[in-house]
Amino acid sequence: MITIDEKLCKGCNICTEFCPHHVYEESENLNKKGVHIPVPENEERCTKC
Repeated sequence: MITIDEKLCKGCNICTEFCPHHVYEESENLNKKGVHIPVPENEERCTKC
């Protein structure tokens, strides 16, 4: 199971851009900082690299 610490996420989208298996997608939800938190949409593709 993939979890993202919303308190630490700064919305840079590095995880969505560079994940070789395209696991993450940008969410429409905002965290308390006002940034879009990535969500794992394709967890079954994750190889925990």
